[in-house]
Amino acid sequence: MQVMPYIPETMSTRYLLALLCGATLALSTSPAQAAMISVDSSHDGGGLFSYVVTRGADPYLFGGMSSSLFIRVPSYGIVDTFDPPGWQSITTDAHTVTWQYLGTWVLDSEVVTCQLQSVSSSAMTYDELDPAATYPQGYVMGDVYTTNHELYTSSGGGDVTSINVVGYERFPFTGPLIPEPLFGFAGVLALGLVRRR
Repeated sequence: MQVMPYIPETMSTRYLLALLCGATLALSTSPAQAAMISVDSSHDGGGLFSYVVTRGADPYLFGGMSSSLFIRVPSYGIVDTFDPPGWQSITTDAHTVTWQYLGTWVLDSEVVTCQLQSVSSSAMTYDELDPAATYPQGYVMGDVYTTNHELYTSSGGGDVTSINVVGYERFPFTGPLIPEPLFGFAGVLALGLVRRR
């Protein structure tokens, strides 16, 4: 006798299919990436890291006002920041910089270049989804605008305007390599010298 799994009668085929699709998306190895913005990052090999933000492929535009428009880039050993016109950098610690626009702005055909100088001259890809990870992705926060620069308002039907949450998009980038702690190596070396005596 074969035992069949119990499926309540209230679960329709459509519900089970949606559940299966959701599980497949959740287990997917390629996370959803930003669509309203595009971020190209580079470094000069001397600790200067540049982030060029342009419009992405999404038909809607990214923008906002000074109280709600941010570009946040996790980093390491920030020594200095270089702000594009109209933007102000906020560095709360040596490992994160947030650029905030002073006024109202919509990313259409403009190019925004943000830069930081780090004590680390080596580069690493910051592409982890967990914000507490060693190399987390950066993100932008703001509002969604239509192509005529009007603030987007939903029709109330629960429609999604972007692949990520509206007004919040993550992006992978190249940033400073975080050096490995030297304590482990120094501790092993010291232990070897002590035992040698």
